Parts: sequence; structure tokens; C-alpha cells
Amino acid sequence: RGEVTHAPLIGGALATLECRTEQRVVAGDHTLVIGRVLTAELPSPDGEPLTYFKGRYRQLG
Repeated sequence: RGEVTHAPLIGGALATLECRTEQRVVAGDHTLVIGRVLTAELPSPDGEPLTYFKGRYRQLG
């Protein structure tokens, strides 16, 4: 669980963010949630980010 919000965190994630909801915006049949980051953690320096853009997976950097 997160140290600030005590929200559940996903084990094995490359990074975790704890956020506080700042605003909710209705966008058609969706709601966009805008949050303020309270904590950011990198549990492990290992691992590669998975990025999907324009129909394929790509590397960053």
C-alpha cells in the first residue's frame, strides 16, 4: 500500500505514483481524472518501459 494514501499498489510495477484527485472532467461518455502526484517511486532500477505508439511497440531513449 502507498505510504501517503494507503491505496493498493501493483506489485512488480516499474514505477508507482500516488495521486490526489484535483479535477474530474466529463468528456463524452468518459470522465477524465486529473491528479496531483503526491509520491513517485521506482521500486527497481531494472526493467524496460513498454511503449506502444502508432501501432507498434517502441523503445524510449
